[in-house]
Amino acid sequence: MAHQSMGGNEQPLWKQKRSEYWATWGNPDRAPEPSAGWKAPGGSTSGSGAGGGSTGSRGSLGSVSAAQLAAQRGAQLAAQRAQYQNAYNASASQLQSTLAAQLAAEEDYRKQMVAAQQAAYNKNVASTNDYYTRLYSQANQNYQNQLTSAQQDYDAALAGLQRGYEQNTGTVNANTARSLQQAYIQNMMAKRNFGQQMAATGRSGGASETALLGLANQYGNNRGALERTRSDQLAQLALQLAENQAARQSEYNQRRQGYADAYTQMVNEYQAQQAARLAEYRQAMTNYISNWDMESIARRQALQQNYNSQILALRQQLAAQMAGLA
Repeated sequence: MAHQSMGGNEQPLWKQKRSEYWATWGNPDRAPEPSAGWKAPGGSTSGSGAGGGSTGSRGSLGSVSAAQLAAQRGAQLAAQRAQYQNAYNASASQLQSTLAAQLAAEEDYRKQMVAAQQAAYNKNVASTNDYYTRLYSQANQNYQNQLTSAQQDYDAALAGLQRGYEQNTGTVNANTARSLQQAYIQNMMAKRNFGQQMAATGRSGGASETALLGLANQYGNNRGALERTRSDQLAQLALQLAENQAARQSEYNQRRQGYADAYTQMVNEYQAQQAARLAEYRQAMTNYISNWDMESIARRQALQQNYNSQILALRQQLAAQMAGLA
């Protein structure tokens, strides 16, 4: 039979063959040969029947279809390769974005951690400095109070010595004044008695003058002795005052030095304690950040390794897909 019936729902044979070509276009080498009696578009009938023109027409159709199918196959492979490559690129880009976001988050966490540690350190430093500032102020106030007390005691001691000195010198002067007065009275009485004796005996002249001169000399000697005694006593009192003042000055200086030494030692101890605390805070912050950085490095490495593993898996998948298209 040259061709199949066209009646009913049956398709022409050439349409059926075209469908077969399209069903197998992925492999043109396996495309079915046109069967006998297939009528190609244009009205010529294929087969081994009469007429050499039908054979040439079939060869021309087969040659064009194979070239078209090969081109379509190449285009399909290129499209599929592009699809695989685009899928790989999208997945790789997503992994890269995820890794960048994770690393950025890790860096943000570090900045927040460092800021928190720095804030805690600053708070501890401020609190410690404030605490020791109060200690320094209290120690200095105590030291100043001690110096004031020592000065007051010293001034009071000097005032007491001065009062004692003035009282003693007053006593010496008063005693000397009485002694001088007594010597004067005695001298005047001696002169009076001498005059009465001279009048009673009727003596006069050179002897009386000599006797009066002797009384005057005696009186002068007595006054001189009294003045020398007063000078000696006043000198002794002045010496005692100076010695006592020097002793009080020495005691005062020693007391001040003792207070200064104690204050200096206390301040040095406070400074050492303060420095130790501040160093402890600094070391604690440094250790915490260092430990956190070590853990952060491990987390970053894990993120990078996970990224590398996923990228490797994507590459292997892409290679397998591409190999399947060959």
